[in-house]
Amino acid sequence: SISDIKGRLEAYTAGGNIDITNSRGTIYAQTQGGHISLDRAQGEMRLKSNGGRIVSERTSGTMLAQVGGGDIWADFVQVGKGINLETSAGNIHLEVPDHRGYELSLSGSEVEFSDAEDLRGEQSKGRIEGTYKDSGPPIDLNTNVGTITLTSK
Repeated sequence: SISDIKGRLEAYTAGGNIDITNSRGTIYAQTQGGHISLDRAQGEMRLKSNGGRIVSERTSGTMLAQVGGGDIWADFVQVGKGINLETSAGNIHLEVPDHRGYELSLSGSEVEFSDAEDLRGEQSKGRIEGTYKDSGPPIDLNTNVGTITLTSK
């Protein structure tokens, strides 16, 4: 468990979980077989798990997250330069603030978006490509096998 770090943070483990709380800066976390969880993280986050899930709550900033086989759940209170979440086999659930727009690229077995009426672009069961509201940072979500749920709150 890691908490209250400011600056550059690097955490690696072969099989254990990584828990990061109340930290900000540039955060790198990678595990071969465990889960990664963030709570109240701010800044640039680069996360990778080959066999576990990634959960991020009350997040502010930019995130790149990859999972080999597992779910990604992220709740953003502020989006920085963009969000890119990818899993080979698993679901992706993302909550973002609705007061701004985004450039969306979502692809999965099924894609659900809570504010589809404010979307300009293409939408089908497994894909959304387009501009939400007045545009903004990119949100790229991709799963080969799984459901993507995007909620603006």
